[in-house]
Amino acid sequence: MAEIWYMEMNAENLDGQEPRYSLEFTECIELLKLSPERWKCGPEKIPNIKTGNPFIDESGYVGVLVIVSQDEIEALAIKGEWKAGWYHSPLTLVGTEKAMARKKIR
Repeated sequence: MAEIWYMEMNAENLDGQEPRYSLEFTECIELLKLSPERWKCGPEKIPNIKTGNPFIDESGYVGVLVIVSQDEIEALAIKGEWKAGWYHSPLTLVGTEKAMARKKIR
């Protein structure tokens, strides 16, 4: 299972935090609009999610990130360019919560 995290921009570790959701990575791809280009770093690191926009970066930005293991990547039928690690969703927290609510309705 891949884990969905709400991570503050300057996070240096995951101490005291827990993933918001757990889903199959294939579900995360569509639901959170992930692509191989959205990969940030390997699973052993904490991703830097600065946007490069000072207005956003100084506002206390929180990103939606998904971490997936090598085992889950190897089990994918669509392996291709996907690799283990952290992926940054383009969705906001609100957009993610709406997507999760729609998923639960189905």
